[in-house]
Amino acid sequence: MVDAMETNMKRYATILGVCAAICMIGLIVSSYRILFLSFLIGQIAGTMNLLLNYLDAKIVGHVAIKQNKKLSMVVGISFVARILCPVIIIYTAMIFPEWLRVLYVLAGFSSVYVMLLLDSLFKVILKER
Repeated sequence: MVDAMETNMKRYATILGVCAAICMIGLIVSSYRILFLSFLIGQIAGTMNLLLNYLDAKIVGHVAIKQNKKLSMVVGISFVARILCPVIIIYTAMIFPEWLRVLYVLAGFSSVYVMLLLDSLFKVILKER
């Protein structure tokens, strides 16, 4: 049986895939290549953080049931990866301003969380009806 978390993750992956495709089309067609590349890289980092968060939630569920210490170490490593990923990408944008803009990288990274917020709001609004 597919749980609600897995259904939500599939929906998020679809939405973020469409946004990434739009960014790639804009990167190829538009003259604003730096904007689209920066947004795309930020969005990829945000999607990776969302995926790692999803996997952590699944692992924590298994750890709670089985008391497996190796799985709890994976959660710790994943936490470090979730912190380091945006730091490395923003640092890269600061080093190579001719290729990436920090503001657009941050906008792409935060677009994942804006999508999560909007999805939650739509669920609440539709549930009240």
